[in-house]
Parts: sequence; C-alpha cells; structure tokens
Amino acid sequence: MPATLHETVWLEAAFFAAAFTRDLPAAQAFQAQAVPSALTTGDVASLVAAAQARLAGDAPRAGAQAQASLQELAHNIDRDSSAFYADWLRETMHWAAGRGVAQ
Repeated sequence: MPATLHETVWLEAAFFAAAFTRDLPAAQAFQAQAVPSALTTGDVASLVAAAQARLAGDAPRAGAQAQASLQELAHNIDRDSSAFYADWLRETMHWAAGRGVAQ
C-alpha cells in the first residue's frame, strides 16, 4: 500500500474503534498514527471526530462534526463506503438532535 494512503487506513481504524468497538483509547492511538496526506478525503477527519465525540457523550460536537463530514462526503469517490458512512453520520445527527442539539 502506498504511504500516501496510510492516513486514511489509520483514521478509518480510529473511526471503527470509536463507533463500533467503543474503545476511545484505541481510537486515539490509531488516530495518532495518521500522518497527513493530500490523498485523504475531507470527510474522514470529521467522521473520526464525530465518532469520538459521540462515544464521549458530547452531542454538540458529535452533531457538528457529523454534519461537516456529511457535507464533505459528497466529494468522496468511494460510493459504497460513502453510503455506509452517510447512514452512520445521519444517525449520529439524529442522536445529537435527540439530546437537544439543533441541526
């Protein structure tokens, strides 16, 4: 795998650790391994931030980051992953709204 793609892999690992494994220390450790790359799409960093904020119970931050990621997701060429992430992001925005965070 080209080194320019490593950031995306580490950030996606951070997302899955936070969103599904519910392991914030692991998510943070994966995120720390991510070296910035021009090839990483704009939605990924906000996706990770939304997952970590949701895990921490920070509804305002989770909702804002989910909305930012969803807006950037339209520029991602990976349609299958984008559809999965879009569903999760919309559900996170719904979760945040249920905690009094306006969308």
